[in-house]
Amino acid sequence: MNKNYKYKINKFRNIIIVAVLIILVLFGWLFYKWYQSENLKDGEVKIFDEKAAHSCFIEPVSAAIKAGEKIDYSIKLKPSESGNSYKLILGDLPSGVSGKIEKSSELLSDSGISVPLKITSFPGSQIGSFTIVVIYEETRMFGENLRNFCRFNLMVR
Repeated sequence: MNKNYKYKINKFRNIIIVAVLIILVLFGWLFYKWYQSENLKDGEVKIFDEKAAHSCFIEPVSAAIKAGEKIDYSIKLKPSESGNSYKLILGDLPSGVSGKIEKSSELLSDSGISVPLKITSFPGSQIGSFTIVVIYEETRMFGENLRNFCRFNLMVR
């Protein structure tokens, strides 16, 4: 056999091996994404990711409100690294109570930021003590979204 023929066969074999590896990696990534989406039941939201290095807490931790009153909370965000973007999602509130998160900036700094949360109770609102969740989703480099959460107690009187 001539050397040129062996070189072409080896080159072709290497191209096939690289193509198969790329296909396997792509298949693994697609399976991972499918597996993540299939593990959530209908209507269920994943509020915590084990890889999340960011955190949040809400001040005050607990507060009471009467019908017709408003209360201001502060959501303190501690990012995993500066420059990441974020999204906050307010969990379910009791009937007759509304809430609004006022996003203060698009990107996070190393020191973190404080985001205002305004809660309003209307006449006839549901009375009781409620634990409310805020989901803190941080978008890292290459578009990876990781979720963590914080919570506060709201007493409606």
